[in-house]
Amino acid sequence: MSFLKCILKYILTAPNCFIHKSIGIDVAYKDMVDFFRYFPFGRIHKDKTVSFRFMGQKVKMLYKGKRPVGCGIFKNGEYDLIPESDREVLDIGTAHH
Repeated sequence: MSFLKCILKYILTAPNCFIHKSIGIDVAYKDMVDFFRYFPFGRIHKDKTVSFRFMGQKVKMLYKGKRPVGCGIFKNGEYDLIPESDREVLDIGTAHH
């Protein structure tokens, strides 16, 4: 990613990050930036869940640790093959950062 794109990403997500930090969300700023760049209207909740809209549907996910959901699975379209009639998905991944 170019330096300019990186700075722009941090500037555009700063308001969401500030709001969430001010209400006591314990997530690193960099991880918030990664979340809000894909889901600018998403929310990180104190109960270790995130909520956002994906393909017109509201998604609420639980995350473990201090890092919210990795958004690459949505960016890369890995869930695009799930039929619309299926509303619940259990994704058990092994990726660790």
